[in-house]
Amino acid sequence: MPTKSHRQQANEIQLIAWYKWEFLRRDRIRYYSLRLDFSQPLRVLLAQAKQEISQRKQRYDSAYPKPPEPPRLGTVTRIRLGQYEQYLRVWDLKIQGWSFAAIGSEVFRDQLGTTQRAKNHYKAAKRLILGGYKKLT
Repeated sequence: MPTKSHRQQANEIQLIAWYKWEFLRRDRIRYYSLRLDFSQPLRVLLAQAKQEISQRKQRYDSAYPKPPEPPRLGTVTRIRLGQYEQYLRVWDLKIQGWSFAAIGSEVFRDQLGTTQRAKNHYKAAKRLILGGYKKLT
C-alpha cells in the first residue's frame, strides 16, 4: 500500500479543517439565542424579536440559498385511448346533473371504489377536453 506524501497529508488536514470550520460557521448562522429584557412591554419585546429574527433569517438565506428544484425528468402523460369513451361518458352524465355515486354505480357496475373512479374519470375527461386531445397528434 503506497504511503501518502507530506503534501497529500497536509492537503487532507487542510480540507478537514475547512469542512469543520464551514460546519461551525453554518451552525453559528443557523442557530441564534435571543436575549430579551422582560421588564419591557410585550409589544416592544415582540417588535425587537421580530426585527432580530427577520435580520438573522435574511442573513442565513443569503449565505445559504436553497438549491434550485431539479428538473422533472420524463413527465410523460399516459395515453389511454381505450378509456376515453368511459371518460366522456362520465363527463356527459355529470353534465346532465348525475352525482358521482350514481355515475359510479351506472358506469362501473360490480367494481369497488366506483364513486372515486367516477371522480377520477371526470377529471381525466376534463383534462382531455381542455386540451389534452392535442397530445394525440
